[in-house]
Amino acid sequence: MILVFGHNFSYTDIDSIVSSIALAYILKAEGKDAKPVIINKNAVQDSEKNIISKIGGLEIPEFVSKDMVSDNEIAIVDHNDPDESYGAIGINKTPVFCIDHHSDTGIKADVKIIKKVGAAATLVAKLAKDKSIKLTDSVAEALVFGILSDTKGFRSKKTTQDDKDMVEYLYSAYHILKSVEEIVAIVIVDTDINNMTIGEILNNDLKEYNNDLIGIASMEVTDDDYLARIDEIKKEGWNTKYELYIFMLFKFHKNETSVYYFDKKYKCFPDIKNYKSIISRGQDIVPEIFEKISKP
Repeated sequence: MILVFGHNFSYTDIDSIVSSIALAYILKAEGKDAKPVIINKNAVQDSEKNIISKIGGLEIPEFVSKDMVSDNEIAIVDHNDPDESYGAIGINKTPVFCIDHHSDTGIKADVKIIKKVGAAATLVAKLAKDKSIKLTDSVAEALVFGILSDTKGFRSKKTTQDDKDMVEYLYSAYHILKSVEEIVAIVIVDTDINNMTIGEILNNDLKEYNNDLIGIASMEVTDDDYLARIDEIKKEGWNTKYELYIFMLFKFHKNETSVYYFDKKYKCFPDIKNYKSIISRGQDIVPEIFEKISKP
């Protein structure tokens, strides 16, 4: 059996979940025994569960044990760093398939598709189209959810024409009931920041890097209510466990991003950097910080 999973050891997201579901569907359509799975049940948050529940006919992939991953072939989506999934549980093997939209880490895979687009779901949808594999309407809709989620409703700077073209194709080829606007309203969640603890805020959508020495959290807001918590964020951000902690604030009502840096070690980052667009953690911030910290 081929187990298909996205980055879901410490954290996952909608793009990763739906891409694993769709890739497993494609592999099964080709006659392979495949299923989507997760390897850390705690990686799927209530927000992801709620969004998946709004896609008819879809369920969160089942949790499998380390032994199950060891005993079967694997295919990975939305990441190409083993430490974001199977490597984090001490498994060393070559995936039979890798499809991702992040920078290539040099991973070996029997089949590898890596291209910088806005979402992994874009590449999975294109794979199905190129192979003339007919998806179900629910899987096609799920891919639209993945694309619109990861591109922030096409407002993220990482959005490409491929992402827009694939959403247009999915709507033309399948019976998708929800409009783009309706799906964007579901996947872009206005966080009720004033009813969260400071710990919940600082850990929101958190991803760890560099052997867990760097942490990058993010939050999406659609109004200025967040201003009441900024002083607390700027104070408590220094008290995380990370040598470098970064808090990204996506302000959709202004089409802006503010990035707050809490640099205890490298002493090369500003306290705050503002962008006049919705930027990407994986394609903008992560490459920038690793370029800076690698300099002598």
